[in-house]
Order: sequence, then structure tokens, then C-alpha cells
Amino acid sequence: MGLLQELDEQSSQIRFDVIDFSVGELIRLHEGKEIAIQPEFQRMFRWTGAQQSRFIESMLLGLPIPQIVLFQRQDGVLELIDGLQRVSSLIKFVTGTSPAPNNSEDDYTGPLIGCDILSSLNGETFLTLASVLQLELKRKTLRAIVIKRTNNAYLRYEMFKRLNSGGSPAEAHEIRNASLRIVGQAGENFLALLQRCSDFPPFQDATDSLSDQSKDRLGRQELVLRFLALKLSIDTYKGSISDWLDKYSEAVVKNQVAFDFQSEEGQFQYAFAVFAEKFGAEAFVKHKNSRTLGGLARIFRRGDHGSVAVVATLGIYVTGEGEGGFESSSRARKCGLQGECWPGCKCGSSFKEAHC
Repeated sequence: MGLLQELDEQSSQIRFDVIDFSVGELIRLHEGKEIAIQPEFQRMFRWTGAQQSRFIESMLLGLPIPQIVLFQRQDGVLELIDGLQRVSSLIKFVTGTSPAPNNSEDDYTGPLIGCDILSSLNGETFLTLASVLQLELKRKTLRAIVIKRTNNAYLRYEMFKRLNSGGSPAEAHEIRNASLRIVGQAGENFLALLQRCSDFPPFQDATDSLSDQSKDRLGRQELVLRFLALKLSIDTYKGSISDWLDKYSEAVVKNQVAFDFQSEEGQFQYAFAVFAEKFGAEAFVKHKNSRTLGGLARIFRRGDHGSVAVVATLGIYVTGEGEGGFESSSRARKCGLQGECWPGCKCGSSFKEAHC
């Protein structure tokens, strides 16, 4: 297929309208559930109270505002895929409530702060503004690109990823998490596996030294993904770790690589049950001169040769391919991990009985 033919074929799938929504109309559509802000996307809402306030100030001043992008779903609902921070700031200021289903402690809904052009705005809420300013703000418009509905879920995936990766304050796996959900059930299934593995108690113990911020921003899920990618697709690694993880995730959800969900989840749990039994909760914590320094060691957090060594070592004990080693490797050889070493395992290992 030539370039022009490929370009025509791909671009023909993209149909869109350009619409100017008033602030009041956007809020009414959100309240009527005609515009959706997914919780997974809202997780990436990172503006501080001052940043939100200065955006409201910019709207009142009539400064140019970047366009937002919405994707029309099959049910007609418009899904916000770019402009999360702008739209959320407006909703929070005008209504006094957050569009997020569970407000976090840093989800600012207070009065305006940090306004440096209209300093008199500081301390104001929507209700304390003069009525003329309330009406002016609600009549201000945001230009929106509305992508028409399409059956191509991967087009939505690519669009969201590209719009939200450049210069975004979100972590790479937060963008990956939201993007994969757009694909549909295949993406949901893979993310559900990452979540179940990240919730496995021995893994939680092994990664307890992650910062609270990292845990909140899906750091454990990303470590599970790194484990799987290193174990199953190390030969494809090159360049950026984040890009490599993106490509591996895409390959799994598109069925471009073999991936046995049940087997991989079972082997992951088995491996970390081994580490929990043999090394305890400090298996991956930094040490120096027999002292615990805290924090995860680079061999687990970085995609360098150390990580490869860890995963290769885990692979030996999980698949039973090594000679000697821990007693757990002989146990692995005993049951062969042929669909049995997860809940319901009958291999007779005492530690499996405790952790299955």
C-alpha cells in the first residue's frame, strides 16, 4: 500500500465537528451525563488551586484558551479526552464540587487564590462574584473538536495517548492506564490483571517502601507490567522504557503476542510468594553494610541489567529451569506450573497452601 493510499484510508476514519460550547452549556451537559469525564482520566487532574484560579482569571479576562477535544461514543455521550484540567476547573469553580467520584485531599474546591493580574479575585468564590461576572463567565466559550463516533477503538486509543503524553504532568502509566481502557474489553481485561497482581499481598509487602505518591499514581501496576514485559518480551526492549511498555501493552491487547492470563497471574503470585517466604518484605529494599536504607533498589525499579537479572532469577524458580537453588525451585519442578500453581494448587507445597 502506497503512502497516499494509506493516508486516505486512515484519514477517512476521522470525522469531526468544531463547536463552541459556553461554560454554562458544558456544565449542564456534564450534569446531564451527556459529557463524561472518566475516573481514570480524572486521576491525571494535577492542577493546584492556584493554577485552577489563574485559569478562571484568564477566562474572565478573555485570554485565548486552547481547544478541548471530545470523542462521541456509540451511545452518543461525549467523552472528554483532552482538556481535563480546563473543564474540571470550571466545573469545580462554578458548582463548588469536583467531577471526580471520590474527592482526594488535594482536590481543591476552595476560593480563588494566586490570581496575579486581577488580584481582587483572590478569595472570591462563584457565589460571591457579582452577578454580572457570574453571567459573563457562564457565557464565555471554549472551542471543542468533537470526533464523530467510530468503531475503531484503536483510533481513540492513539488519539488519547498522543494528546495526553506531550508535556503532561501525569505519570506514563497513568496515561497508559487511561489509554488502554479506551480500547475496550481487551484493555480492561489486561488492566484488571495488572491490578490483581499489584494487590497480591506478598507483592504489596515487597513494594511497601514505594512513596505514597507513587502508589497513588499506579506505581505498583507499572512494576507488575515491567515484570511481565521483562519476563516475556525482553528481546524487544530498546530505547525508552516507557515506549517499550506501551508497545508491549498494545501487543497484548491486540492479540499480537501470546499471553496466557491465568498462567501469567499464577506464576507472578508464585514468584512473589517465594520471595515473601525466603526474603520477607525487604527483598527489594536498598541495603548497605547490612543496614536497610529504605526505598526500592534500582534492580527492581529501573529497566537496566539488574532488572533483567531479577526477572531471569524469578523465571528460574518459577519455571523450575535452574539447577540447585532454593527448595522452591524443586517444588516448581514438582508441579510444573502447568495450570495448577495458583488458588486451588494441589502440589503439596507448604508455603503454597499458606498463600494460595
